Amino acid sequence: MDYVAISENQVTPLDAIEPGVLGLRIVFVNVFAVTHPDGSWTLIDAALPFSDGMIRRWAEKHFTASPNAIVLTHGHFDHVSAAGVLAEHWEVPIYAHPMEFPYLTGEWEYPAPNVGAGGGLMTLLSPVYPRGPVDLGGRLRPLAAGMSFAEMPGWQILHIPGHTPGHVSFFRPAGRGFRPNLHSTKQVSRLMIACACYSPIVRLMDWC
Repeated sequence: MDYVAISENQVTPLDAIEPGVLGLRIVFVNVFAVTHPDGSWTLIDAALPFSDGMIRRWAEKHFTASPNAIVLTHGHFDHVSAAGVLAEHWEVPIYAHPMEFPYLTGEWEYPAPNVGAGGGLMTLLSPVYPRGPVDLGGRLRPLAAGMSFAEMPGWQILHIPGHTPGHVSFFRPAGRGFRPNLHSTKQVSRLMIACACYSPIVRLMDWC
């Protein structure tokens, strides 16, 4: 893919979304940093091609150490493109649901999009988006739904196929959560990180 520069005015920090959750919007897609009680953190998704430098600089403003892992909601180009470069730089694994592996190991490309589904500009532009395949090499690891995930303590992995076969979301039950930088805890709402673009953060009220 030819290099395409991303302007700084197309990048927006999404700070203090919830206790322990920071974000960065790059053009039309988001990445998230989830901070854990022991001070470690996890990167969710890896954005667009050639965005690795922006993600790294943003991370360095908030953290003094590399993430413990990169975790992917799914394998579309706007969620994985910087994953390989970042994983090599940080020397960390990349996790994705096994049903996404054929799209992330160089085997398959995603089916052609249905431009009649959903509506809006993003849908109309979808035929020009890269469909893969992507090869993330030996750093790719399986992420199993319904399991506790050591790299993201306190979060649950939900397999929600539809957008892609192996699409996952991340759910944090209500309770006491880590408040970064203050080294204390506070009451946090139920929180779901779904597909990390558009409006990905969903707060679930007590009656949910």
